[in-house]
Amino acid sequence: MPTISNMIGGFGKLKDGKGGKQNANAPKYTRQRPKGERKGEPTSADAVRKAGPEQLAVGDFVKIAGQEQTGQIQELSPKEALVAIGAIHIRVSRSKIEKTTKPKASSSNRTTGVIISRQTQAYFNKTLDLHGMTGEEAMEKVKSFLNEAYLRGESTIRIMHGKGSGTLRQLVRKYLANDTNIKSYRNEDDSDGGYGVTVVVL
Repeated sequence: MPTISNMIGGFGKLKDGKGGKQNANAPKYTRQRPKGERKGEPTSADAVRKAGPEQLAVGDFVKIAGQEQTGQIQELSPKEALVAIGAIHIRVSRSKIEKTTKPKASSSNRTTGVIISRQTQAYFNKTLDLHGMTGEEAMEKVKSFLNEAYLRGESTIRIMHGKGSGTLRQLVRKYLANDTNIKSYRNEDDSDGGYGVTVVVL
């Protein structure tokens, strides 16, 4: 029967790696490199981690998703960019703009400042309904709605925010007050919604 000292000695050998033999049949696990990947090269996972959003700077020429017009960045924030397209200034999410080259000057550009793409000639609802939206959702819709209205050359649009507590109305009015592209805004006629609807003149 083994004594306690013998058992302790055996454990010491195991700890030192001197006791027993390594099991030759134990499975060895190695990372399989993708086909075509050479040793020492960064893996595809490394490439994804290093890849970042396109670098943008004030003065860059960009295109807005879904539009053919080229604009120039006037201001940049972590989430948004102020883009000038002719005489129009539009605030748009950075994820919706793509860097491009400086457009060639043309007589149509000098005359109108904006060329409306064929895509924007499709039907456009001049009334935006914000009912049931949170403040954040509503403001994203308002920004996109105004941008499209500017690019189409609309003169008057309507924003339905409802009466309720007045929260959406206040958010909408605050945004409109700071938008230099807007000439004026007012309540709709009582018969068409009153102060639950804001009429915007561009």
